[in-house]
Amino acid sequence: MKILIVEDNMSMYENIAKTVNTAGNEVSFCSTSSEVLQAYERWHPDVVIMDIRIKPLNGIKTTKMLRELYPNVKIIMLTSHDEPEYRNAAREAGANGYVLKDNLPHLQTLINII
Repeated sequence: MKILIVEDNMSMYENIAKTVNTAGNEVSFCSTSSEVLQAYERWHPDVVIMDIRIKPLNGIKTTKMLRELYPNVKIIMLTSHDEPEYRNAAREAGANGYVLKDNLPHLQTLINII
């Protein structure tokens, strides 16, 4: 499986990559929302793990944009924010899942489900 991680914090990216880099998975990375479309078009990942607080566009807006261009894209929002308004915004933008950064083991489970 090809997994694109969109994360602007390198140490968090490394933790995410360790979590999802299981046998057979290929992991790629970008750190800004402006790199996401180009990375997706170039690499066609099976799953995009999207940080909610990336720049210049946040992860919600980037998810919506990616979903409009690629309706079948699988996106998991990853954040440290557990507020209902973030969860609702992610769902409305088209995210397939929502995982808190302090619960990374759940990320691999969700990837396997979607």
